[in-house]
Amino acid sequence: MNHNNVFSIDSSELNSLEKCRLSSREQRQLIDEQLDLLPSAGVSCGEFLTDREVCEAVSSHNSSPRGSVDGETQDLVNSDAATGSTGTEVKKEEADEAAPTTSTDESVRNAVEKFTNRLLSLLADQRWQTRHGAAVAIAKVFCNCYSLLPSTLIDNSALRLLQVLVLDQFNDFVSGRNATAPVRETCAQALGHLLHLTDEHRKEHILETLVKMLEIKGDKLWHCRQSALLVMKYYFAVATASDSFDRCFKLVVSSLSDLVDDVVCCAVNTLSSFIANQSTDQKRANLVERIMHNIWQLLEVESKKDQLRSGLDALAIDLLQIVDTWIKVEPTATLSREQTMTVAEMMDASFVSRTHKIVILLDLTLQRSSRQLTATDVFTLLKSFYRVILFAPPTDSLALLEQIYITSRRILDLYKESIITGNQVSQVIGKWIGCLLFDHVSPVIDVFVYEVDGQNSNRNEPSERLGSEEMRFLNDRQQSQKDNVYMTRKILASKLLALLLDALYQSQVTIGQQPLSLAIQLLFGPYLKSTSLFPVMGAAILVNEWAALYQAAVSSGKSVNPPLTLIQLCDSHLRSPAVSYDELTSSINLLTNECNEFIDYCTIRGCDRSRLTSSNENVDIETLSKLAYESCKGLLSKDKDVEALDARFKLLTDSVQFTKMAVRTNVIRISAFLSSALFYFGYIPEKMTPLIRPIVDCLFVEENEIIASEIFRGSVPRLVLFGCQRNPKPYVKVIARAFEGFSQCPVRIPTLTEWSDKPTSIISLEQLNAEREAVTTTVDKKISPASKNAELFFIILSNFSVEQLPEFYALFDLDDELCDEVLIARLELHGCLWSRVGSRLSDVSTTKLFTLMNNDNPAKRLAAAKAVSTFARSQLTDTTSRMYGQLAAMARDLHNDTSRRAVAEVLYRLSLLDSALSGVISLFAPMAFSLLVDKIEEIRNMASEAFRHFMPLLMLESPLPPAGLTADLLRERERNIDFIHVLSSPSKLPIVAREAISGLTTDIEPRHYQLEGITWMRFLRRYNLNGVLADDMGLGKTLMTLCSIVMSIEEDKESARCSLIVCPRTLVDHWCNEYKRFFPHRLPAKQSLASYKIAEIIVIGYDDLKSNPSFEKKTWNYVVLDEGHVMRNAKTQIWRSANKLRAQSRLILSGTPVQNSPSDVWALFEWLMPGYLGTEKQFRGNFLRKIIRCRGVRATERDMQEGDEAVKVLHKLILPFVLRRLKNEVLKELPEKNLQDVECQLTDRQRQIYRFIVDRCSSDEAIPSMPHISPLHALITLRKLLDHAKLVADVLHKLEAPIEMIRDLETESSGKLEVLGQLLSECGICQAKDDSGTEKAAIGIPDEEVLEDMESASQPSHRALIFCQWKASVQLVSDALKSQFSRPIPHLILDGNVPPASRQSVVDQFNSNSSIDVLVLTTHIGGVGLNLTGADVVIFLDHDWNPMKDLQAIDRAHRLGQTRNVNVYRLVTKGTIEEKVMSLCKFKVNTAEALIGAENASLRSMGTSELMEMFTLEGDDKPAAREPSRKKTKKSSGNSSLTEEEKWNLVELWDESQYAEQFDVANFMRMAHS
Repeated sequence: MNHNNVFSIDSSELNSLEKCRLSSREQRQLIDEQLDLLPSAGVSCGEFLTDREVCEAVSSHNSSPRGSVDGETQDLVNSDAATGSTGTEVKKEEADEAAPTTSTDESVRNAVEKFTNRLLSLLADQRWQTRHGAAVAIAKVFCNCYSLLPSTLIDNSALRLLQVLVLDQFNDFVSGRNATAPVRETCAQALGHLLHLTDEHRKEHILETLVKMLEIKGDKLWHCRQSALLVMKYYFAVATASDSFDRCFKLVVSSLSDLVDDVVCCAVNTLSSFIANQSTDQKRANLVERIMHNIWQLLEVESKKDQLRSGLDALAIDLLQIVDTWIKVEPTATLSREQTMTVAEMMDASFVSRTHKIVILLDLTLQRSSRQLTATDVFTLLKSFYRVILFAPPTDSLALLEQIYITSRRILDLYKESIITGNQVSQVIGKWIGCLLFDHVSPVIDVFVYEVDGQNSNRNEPSERLGSEEMRFLNDRQQSQKDNVYMTRKILASKLLALLLDALYQSQVTIGQQPLSLAIQLLFGPYLKSTSLFPVMGAAILVNEWAALYQAAVSSGKSVNPPLTLIQLCDSHLRSPAVSYDELTSSINLLTNECNEFIDYCTIRGCDRSRLTSSNENVDIETLSKLAYESCKGLLSKDKDVEALDARFKLLTDSVQFTKMAVRTNVIRISAFLSSALFYFGYIPEKMTPLIRPIVDCLFVEENEIIASEIFRGSVPRLVLFGCQRNPKPYVKVIARAFEGFSQCPVRIPTLTEWSDKPTSIISLEQLNAEREAVTTTVDKKISPASKNAELFFIILSNFSVEQLPEFYALFDLDDELCDEVLIARLELHGCLWSRVGSRLSDVSTTKLFTLMNNDNPAKRLAAAKAVSTFARSQLTDTTSRMYGQLAAMARDLHNDTSRRAVAEVLYRLSLLDSALSGVISLFAPMAFSLLVDKIEEIRNMASEAFRHFMPLLMLESPLPPAGLTADLLRERERNIDFIHVLSSPSKLPIVAREAISGLTTDIEPRHYQLEGITWMRFLRRYNLNGVLADDMGLGKTLMTLCSIVMSIEEDKESARCSLIVCPRTLVDHWCNEYKRFFPHRLPAKQSLASYKIAEIIVIGYDDLKSNPSFEKKTWNYVVLDEGHVMRNAKTQIWRSANKLRAQSRLILSGTPVQNSPSDVWALFEWLMPGYLGTEKQFRGNFLRKIIRCRGVRATERDMQEGDEAVKVLHKLILPFVLRRLKNEVLKELPEKNLQDVECQLTDRQRQIYRFIVDRCSSDEAIPSMPHISPLHALITLRKLLDHAKLVADVLHKLEAPIEMIRDLETESSGKLEVLGQLLSECGICQAKDDSGTEKAAIGIPDEEVLEDMESASQPSHRALIFCQWKASVQLVSDALKSQFSRPIPHLILDGNVPPASRQSVVDQFNSNSSIDVLVLTTHIGGVGLNLTGADVVIFLDHDWNPMKDLQAIDRAHRLGQTRNVNVYRLVTKGTIEEKVMSLCKFKVNTAEALIGAENASLRSMGTSELMEMFTLEGDDKPAAREPSRKKTKKSSGNSSLTEEEKWNLVELWDESQYAEQFDVANFMRMAHS
């Protein structure tokens, strides 16, 4: 495939790429970069290019694009056949006759074709969800890419879709009404698009097939007829008139008489889609008339079926839907009187969905009505409506009840006269009002007595429950919920009754000698004077609703006489003393009995009742119960008895509180409704206190939002209107009380004193965790009634202007001198009403917010964070301009943990604004990202939550800034606008130029890979990330680090200037000298903390860091740990000391960061970026155990897979933060390194001792009297034995070995020393000749080709490094070099006996004096930090458990400055512990290379998509630590064996609304016509 015209690079660059051997992954990354695709967001060339195409794209520009796709298609077909896919095979594409296209068009064509072929194969998958998904995609392909498909593929697609329609039988029962066939429905939708777009010839063939399917008879294959009708449904929605259409239409109409209801329903839906299609010709009107004739016939039959009464109404609802569509589409369509009543007869309070459709349909009909209904018809409708309001179940019925009220008003507007003259309403209105008077204990209504019976009512069982039988399932503990349902239902019923009362009141009708208007008023007298609570309550609710209609009529200009009699009744009730209602008296009596029973309970257990009553004669029964409890508790000794007493007393206390609150609440409700009614009626007495007090009381106690709304919506505005002329204004105190109630809710505004002793908390984070863990109860999370009602109260007041109500708007003034409690309450008030009052910050209020943010009390910080979010929502750019700079400074302040906590919480609150923050997300997201590596866990977690919300919004961030940002913010935004793209692909960063490194001496010219390393460190620095520079030894880590530090000093002016470098003591001088050499004109590096204020760099040893805690008190620019693998154990003192350091950036330098175990990675990253890899426990569970398990001898295939996957995931997680280049990759001039294992054999004596030591290794079965050694001691002893038997003489004496075994150990030979001598001879360092002058044959000596190269005459003599593990082994080799070989070999020793100050002189002597052939040294002393390029042979006599130490030792010779090939020989004794050590070391090396591999070699291969995926909102399964904890649930032990099909969670399947949305014909028509 030729991508020249796609890339934005020239041909020369492409030609250069041809010479490179890039992997398909690297090629894909290059294509993604050139096309500006973002794999982390799910958009990459992998969507349309195969690996084969990618390879061809780079290797050959002349290859045929068509050929590769054909191959892919054929492979797909073959794979389908192999898997047994049903249906015909998808044929390969045939040549199109279209005009020639460009290569880009051809590429798209090929990609679409291949994608479609793949979808067709998935249509035959055995899993229904896969078939469904493939069909959805095919429909999208037809809709958007039809012109790109070859005709053969279109034919194959049609055939495959038809096959699925015939064969698929999956149904999803999403509701009680019917089942949905998602696969068949979606295939039908795809065919609908195809029929709309294709030519007539293909259309005829498809329709002919569908006709045959429709003609299939019988019940068994009914789904075939249904499938054909599904296609017709979508076809009819876009079809035009034709012969085929006419034939299909006749068959669909005939399907209305099918014996299977599902087929009939589908036929009805098909005809409904035809009615919605207005593009057919002049025949359409006749066809529609024919359809509706059949529909009405079916509807009349269906309305009389008994099954309709039991809820089997799927067909009825579909029929109603087609009538609804007909009325909406046809501007002149309306229902006749008979049709209207037929529809109305199908209403049933028990079936909300059907009734809701009917009410909507009736409302549409009434809008076009010519007043054709009789008075009886109207009464029937109103009676049906009232019945539904009374008896509809509470679940999902609110929308229906609101629609009934709207439709009822429409009926009153049209048929008001009929209602009055018909007298039917006036005769039953009293009985209907009676339905409101029932109590809430058992509100069962005799529907025949109260004349609210329906078609299903039975005189043998006349009683029906208010709110349906569903209310029976709410137990006594849910009494509050039941009460709310009943009150809400009575309010809705009162709204309908108020319409009727108002109509009757305004009529001039008289009953006998009494006007109907007066009779209606007098009707309320007995109710309002009743001593029973609920009749008074029902009457008060109804009076309030009627008063609201009266006020609406007066406001509209109508002349309506006020109901003076009723007003007097209401006023009298409010002014009368409190009534002791019968129900409340009964409750109090019952409560008194419970208290007496509790006192008796306490008396039985020793409490003296006579003493209680004698000393507390005037105490109420509640207090007496409490005294009895306290007295009894002191007498009980058993914990079980105390627990029982506590539980019983708590139950009593809860009952007392509930009863007292119920009494008070209901009394207040009655007074508040009547007070509201008087405000509506315009009755304002001279003293307004009796009217205002119930409103205020309601504000503080009412929990039902609907009741509060009904009371406040009329009373509050009129309180202001009527009170503004008085002095003092009565509403001022009410506003003050409301503000008091608003601010005293601990859920809305956490109590300051409660949080004053928790300075490290972040309340938003704790609330978030509590929600996820379901720790907090529902009650705890509820806003208090007073605060919630006060918010409603203030919303109503906000309808007045500032001039009208200055006292209210004074609550929003933040510039006043306010205590913190009042300031926080006012900020919260801004949060509730910002859109109504236009919240905006001032200079004073901005300062106050920052003061709150820097407070140790987390409640104050929460208030500030919420306030910033509020003002940003109201005035985005103004708030950002005021807050951003200081927030950024606080985020960087490492000294002030409180400030950073506040910033994290502010960012989280801002992130919740979602798209409202658009335009400035690129400013705040990097700030949140920078806090992800904060040393404090709660800050990291809070910032993580913020960034999770920010990340998807960043993808949508507009490049155009919002108006109003300051110049500084515009520049910062421009710098950050590409934040997400750079973070996802660091290769987009420009490489740092040599000139940008200020002060670097001209003698130093950094190599390209070094500049890339500096760029990588600057990338980490920019986004506040930390990392590991893991380059091979000798590649210039020192230079790159010092350059990065200098650049940070020059460019990041606000950061701390001084950096700290911690290294082994032997390298301190080296760092100081190198800094002076690289940057001779800058301040020299210091070695003392005393120079902190003047120095740019301080270099210390690790021991200094441990011994001097003063380093922890400073803030550093960089903290660099050289040879940072010493941090691989988080339990060491070095790790703990280093972890206490504060720095802007942290960097680890190590050529071997992973040495012993993957656990090293966790320790390093816990220091670099705490929490990134989770806690140590999480890391072990997610990674370490799986990796270790997979190497065991009993590892199963599953263990191997899990271990491999764990390594891959861990590698990708750390990939962006570890940069590693190998010498052989970047230094082409560096000589080769050849590594070879040389096999050695034990001598007979060594083998005898080896077995003896193994036998004496202690075990549970060991004989206690026999001398033995521990397993660990035995391991060390055996390894020493392999060097020479004399090294274990002391152990043999301790184990009381036989004397013959110990005798003459000094003169014994050693297998390793024999091979060592041969090696040295072969290397030319010593020659051991036999009598004939020929060299001895060497078993296990290197390959002949290597030796020939070494013995080349042109090569100078070889020199060797011999590494040993122990000083004794060093001495052993030294003695051998002196006397055991063919000649004494000049050598030096470097081990622990050499003083540290003298070690460098030994190194210099060896490098400079070529007469010294060998340097014998220990791996521990000579394996790190030394330059030993004078040697070109490296021999390991024995080996470290840590393979990285051996690798470091090799690099003492194989590094920059070496001019000859380096040959490495490892002596391994066959069949011993040493082979096992080498096997373990090999596993460690392989694991380390898997974790830190080739992808860590450059910015170009360093993808960070896994980092981005950590912050995704929906289904985050990454093992990262920031994943919030979730509530633990029990899991089946058999989950691991579930099949793929069984793993599909039924809860996650689509619900009815999702199916309705996808299969909506209107949506289909929009897509088709677009």
